[in-house]
Amino acid sequence: MGQPVYRWTIPGGGTSSWPINSDFIEYDPYVAPDESLLIFGSDRPGGYGSSDNYICFSTEEGAWTSPINLGLPFNSPSFDLCANGTPDGKYFFFTSGRTTDVDKGQIGRKPDQEPVEDADLYWVDFSFIDDLKETLLTKQNAAEIIKQDYEENGIQSAIFTLNELYSNQKDTAYFSPYALLCLCKDMMELDRTWDADLFCSVLHEILPKEFSIKEGYARVCAVNGHVSKGLKIFEELESENSNFNLNNALSALGYLFTLYPDKSQDALSVLQFTVKKFPEDPWAYFSLARIYRQLGDLDKATANCRKVLEIRPSVGDVSQLLERLLQEQKEKKESFPVLKCPYLGQEPPGKKAELFAPEVITYEVHGSPSISPDEKEILIGSMSEGMKYFKMVDGVWQLQDASPFDIPDNCNGMFVSPSGSRLYFLIWEDGDENFYVSEKKEEEWTKPRYLGEEANSFKTHWQFSVAKSENLYFSSEGNIVVSVFRGGKHLKPVPLILSSGKNLKGGTPCIAPDESYLLYSKAEDGNDNATDLYISYRESDGKWSLPINLGANINSPGHYDLCPKVSPNGKFLFFISRRNGPDFQIYWADAKIIEESRSKK
Repeated sequence: MGQPVYRWTIPGGGTSSWPINSDFIEYDPYVAPDESLLIFGSDRPGGYGSSDNYICFSTEEGAWTSPINLGLPFNSPSFDLCANGTPDGKYFFFTSGRTTDVDKGQIGRKPDQEPVEDADLYWVDFSFIDDLKETLLTKQNAAEIIKQDYEENGIQSAIFTLNELYSNQKDTAYFSPYALLCLCKDMMELDRTWDADLFCSVLHEILPKEFSIKEGYARVCAVNGHVSKGLKIFEELESENSNFNLNNALSALGYLFTLYPDKSQDALSVLQFTVKKFPEDPWAYFSLARIYRQLGDLDKATANCRKVLEIRPSVGDVSQLLERLLQEQKEKKESFPVLKCPYLGQEPPGKKAELFAPEVITYEVHGSPSISPDEKEILIGSMSEGMKYFKMVDGVWQLQDASPFDIPDNCNGMFVSPSGSRLYFLIWEDGDENFYVSEKKEEEWTKPRYLGEEANSFKTHWQFSVAKSENLYFSSEGNIVVSVFRGGKHLKPVPLILSSGKNLKGGTPCIAPDESYLLYSKAEDGNDNATDLYISYRESDGKWSLPINLGANINSPGHYDLCPKVSPNGKFLFFISRRNGPDFQIYWADAKIIEESRSKK
C-alpha cells in the first residue's frame, strides 16, 4: 500500500514541516500495519485539552492528508495520547487523563484519601475512522484554498473565499481548526497582525461553537509576542465555556514557551499570570524554573524548583533539575575570580575608552552598570542571563545569587537616585514601558509602585536617569524630555530646549546630579545605523547648549555608542558599544572629558 512510512523525509535529512509536523509538539505515532493511516498526539492549538490525538491518511500519491482532530469523545479537556491499535485493525487504544468516577471520589476511594491525578487506558471499535477517512480523502482542505487566495490576493479576498466555502461548499471542503490557525500564525509572523485579527474574528463568527478556534488564536497571539491579548482571550474562554480548562491551557502554553529561548520574557509573563491564577499548579513553577535557568537567574530557578516539591514532593524530574541548579550555583561561586579593588578590581582607565571588566562580564549587556552611592554594589543587565548583581563583602567582590532589590522580571531598565533613597524601574507592560519606583525604608526596598499617569504620558525607551531633585530625564520619540518632581509627584514631561530654540534630540540620556550637564546618544551625521555620545550644558536661561561630540577617545565611527552613565563619585564615564563585535559591551573612560568639553563650549 503505497510507499513506506519514511516517505515524508526530505533529501539531505530533516523532515517536512507540513502537514505532519508543526511548531508544537508531536509524539506517540501509531501507523497502521498497511500504512494506510497515521495517528499521533500533539499539543497544537485548536484541540480540546492539553494534548489531543490527530489522524491523517495515506493518499494514492504516497503523501499524507492534513491531520484532523479525532474530536470528542476520543479527545477530552485533559490530555489524550499514546495511540495504538490491534494488529487486526479492529480496536483503537489510547491513554487519557480525563476525570473518571474514581477521580471524583465517588467510588474506590476512602473518605480521608486525597484524589490523585492519573491516567487511564481506553479502547474503542476502530470503525469510527470510516467517516473521517471519507472526509479527508474526498474533500478539499479549506485552509489550503484560503491560504493560496490570501498569498495571491490579500486578506479581503481570503475572507470572501472563507465565507463562500462555508456557505456554499460545506459538502466539498472540510475545515481543520489547526490548519486555519496556522494561516493566522503566518500572518502574524509577517507582522500582519491586523489581517490575523480580522481573519480570526470572521472564523469565530462562522464557527462560534468551535471554542478551539478561539483558544488556538490565543496561543498564536501569545507565541507571536501579543501576550496580553492572548491571556485576555483565555480569560474570556473561561467565562464563556464550562468545558474550557484554563489551568491546562496555560500550563501547556507555559511549557511551549520553554522550547523558545528567544521568548523568555514573554514566557515569564505567561507563567507569572499562571501561578497568580493557579498558585497550586506545580507544572507552572517547574516551567518558571526552566525559564529562569535559561536567563541565568539560578536563585529564582532554585526557588521555583523547591516550590514544585513543596506542592508535590514526588516529581523526579524536578529533583534532578534542583540538584543540577545547586551544582551550577556552587561552580559559579568557585569560578568567580578574587577581586579586591573598587569597580570589580579594575585598573582605572585613561582618557581613551577601554573595555570594563572583560574577564568578568563575558555576556552581552543591556545597558551601562547601575552603581550604588557607596560604590559597593553593581547591577548589570544581561541580554541573555538576566540581571547580574555584584557586591563587595569584606573587601572582596562576590557575584550574588539574588538582587538586593525586588526587580520585576519584566523590568527593562533601572536607576538608583543620587540620594540612594529611590530606585526607579522601567517595566514592560502591554506593549509599553512604564515608570515605577521603590523607596528605601529601614534598609529595605518597598514594593514598586506606578509613578503616575503624568510621568507615563509619554512613551519612553531603554535608559533614563534621575537628578538629585528627583527630576526624571528620558527620551521620547526622538526628543529628550524631563518630568519635573514637584509637590511629591512627577509632572507631565516637557521637551528640553536648545539655545537655538529647537528641541534637544537624542536618546539614552544621563543627567548630572546637579543638572548642570546632560550626556546622551545621537545618530552620526548621515548614518542612522550608528550613534555617538554627545554632551550639552545648561545655560543661565535654562536652555541647553548645542550638542558637543565627545570625540575620538570616546566614540568609535560607524558603531553604536550609547547609554552613558557617570560613576557616583563623578570620576568615570561608562557607556556601551558594539565596536568590538555584534554584542553590546561596557566601556569606561576618565570623566575629565566632561570638563574638557565644557571649555570647548
